[in-house]
Amino acid sequence: MDDNALELKKPNGLEEASTALASKAEAEVQARVLVAKRFPRDYNEAWRRISRSCKTQTLATRARFSYPRKKKGGGTTTITGGTIHLMTTIAAGWGNIEYGAAIISVSPDHVVVRGSAWDMETNVLYHRDAVIKKTQQRSKGGETTWVDAGERDWQEIVANRASRLTRVALEKVIPRDIIDDALLLCDRTVAEGDSKDPDGTRRAIVENFDNLGIEATTLELIIGCELRRATKEQIAELRGMHHALKDGEATIKDYLPRATPDEMEQLIDGKIAEGRKAGGKPALTPGDFDEDQLWLLGKYLKGCLGLAPEDKESWLAAYKGTKGALLAEAEKWRDAEESKTAAAAGESKTPPAGSKAGAAPNQQGEMGW
Repeated sequence: MDDNALELKKPNGLEEASTALASKAEAEVQARVLVAKRFPRDYNEAWRRISRSCKTQTLATRARFSYPRKKKGGGTTTITGGTIHLMTTIAAGWGNIEYGAAIISVSPDHVVVRGSAWDMETNVLYHRDAVIKKTQQRSKGGETTWVDAGERDWQEIVANRASRLTRVALEKVIPRDIIDDALLLCDRTVAEGDSKDPDGTRRAIVENFDNLGIEATTLELIIGCELRRATKEQIAELRGMHHALKDGEATIKDYLPRATPDEMEQLIDGKIAEGRKAGGKPALTPGDFDEDQLWLLGKYLKGCLGLAPEDKESWLAAYKGTKGALLAEAEKWRDAEESKTAAAAGESKTPPAGSKAGAAPNQQGEMGW
């Protein structure tokens, strides 16, 4: 055999390194399995560790997610469960579990991500794969298009999906009763904390959603009342909604009723008005309108209803409709008055036969528009 043939059979440095890493990884897995078999979990001690964590506000307030899903026959159902924060805490307390996520395949237009969990004591292994495209949906002008995701958005998409896959894998290897009991304990912990400082809880929720670009009025539309009157169940619903949005389980559109922007604004105004009336407060106040809107309302109330300026506030307090409906009435009246003024100006421009044209009329009319 010649020297060239011998050279081809020699492993290069990369192959040697790969073989060494594979051997090391195999030895580590065998060692972990051996330790798991020699030191099996104590169920009572495992639950003690888990429950101790679930009694802290830090974990309890981040433990549950919830989002709506449409039923095939119509209507919606609520999907709820433990977040990745809760599941990893349970896994640490349960012990002898290996879990994580990894990219197992890469192509120019997508990657394949795998989330897995392995109970080394019972040798139960579960993994789930997901194909993640390198594009995102964008809506503009009522049309939905696919665009390339930026590097930062792409990293966030992959990280969120990897966390969700890992969460699902952990749910498959950890006993369901352990997860359910941990969720119930977290719910009790949150309820105790909310009862001690309800105002602080509401402020924290508003701040959390504000960080996601969601206003308080949108939350009030979803729960159907003002935040200050929200029940503990509604607070829990908002908290689960926040975690679902943050972890990429759902989008804000999943929680909102289907409506146009104008209809959505009317819905929000209506919910706010209902909440104020239920609390014994005026449905509308001058503070709900900007300067231009107040000017228009002043003209409308005086010109159409004959109200004096000092009666404006009391009339708004007794108004039965919404802010949007009132402004629509005022704008409709304004348009009618402008049409009358324009028609009158047009007639005055045509002098009777044999007469001389007079001075140009005031094009703005007596209302000043």
